[in-house]
Amino acid sequence: MFKSLVLAASALASALVFAASPVPEGTRMRVLDPSLGTGDWVEGRLKTAKDGCVLVFLDRKSKTGHIAASVAGARKVEMLQGGQWVAAPVSAINASQPQACRGGGDND
Repeated sequence: MFKSLVLAASALASALVFAASPVPEGTRMRVLDPSLGTGDWVEGRLKTAKDGCVLVFLDRKSKTGHIAASVAGARKVEMLQGGQWVAAPVSAINASQPQACRGGGDND
């Protein structure tokens, strides 16, 4: 019985592993987010933080002192593709990260 419980727990843990982000890490991104202290786009690169949240790590600190912005929390998110800015697949990116990361906000 103990062995079957261990196997069931192992299967459940495997199901909780999140899919890889549909946008590769390191992709050039830009976010429009008033909490960064500007009404303009702020650029950076997509990266998964240690906690599994997918963030845009900014090229430089924002006016409000942030070093990263949440993909889930930004007003608009675009990615550089073929030399042009296009809307990023925010819903798909959010689905690839833990539930706790999907609420938005930003990283100090």
